[in-house]
Amino acid sequence: MRRSWVIAAIVGVLLVPGAKAVSAGQKGPTPTRAYTVQAGDSLWSIARSVPLDGDRRKMIHRIIELNDLRGGQIRPGQQLELPIR
Repeated sequence: MRRSWVIAAIVGVLLVPGAKAVSAGQKGPTPTRAYTVQAGDSLWSIARSVPLDGDRRKMIHRIIELNDLRGGQIRPGQQLELPIR
């Protein structure tokens, strides 16, 4: 009986930190807002409309990922989801 308790304790100690690492690495859905592309817009100009403390290129990359923009091409009238921050 004591042996199974020791094994359970060891397994618990080994698994709990791993579970925390997995859950800490997971992110929830990105809060977004809708944006309609206007004539003359570029990803750079759209990214400038999103408040950001950091590199604007990272925001452009996030917009491309969120909207699955292959080649980074946008067109007037297209609906985009922009990260709120």
